[in-house]
Amino acid sequence: NRGDVAREAFYKYYFLPGVTYYQRLDSVVSVDEAEQKEAERQRRLDIRLEKNQKGINAIIDCITENINQKTILIGEAAARSGLSKKRITDILAEHTGGKPSENQIWHLLKEEKNTHVYQLNYGVFTKNMPGAENCET
Repeated sequence: NRGDVAREAFYKYYFLPGVTYYQRLDSVVSVDEAEQKEAERQRRLDIRLEKNQKGINAIIDCITENINQKTILIGEAAARSGLSKKRITDILAEHTGGKPSENQIWHLLKEEKNTHVYQLNYGVFTKNMPGAENCET
């Protein structure tokens, strides 16, 4: 028993190119539980985004080219990415919504005759996608 101390402690520090060891050491600060939980949440989102990147890129390409009706989009994105239709369907579901901070990249509209159509969320393209600085919106 170590007494009345926390079982875990979390810290953050600067890790930028050109920062010396001593500058990095001086930058170490304790992180409270809320910051730690937010960092862990963001890490999980980043892992999910990286894992789905190939499918996401194919879906974005399709939507950008107006291939945005659900069934056609799934088939075309699967063909372009080499992923299964099931995997593309899962990626579509994982990244559908209106919260770019949650890596929700597109939203779903239901049009006449219950046609499901996807549209890219405004600002997501340049904000969250690796390499998006080379793309035009």
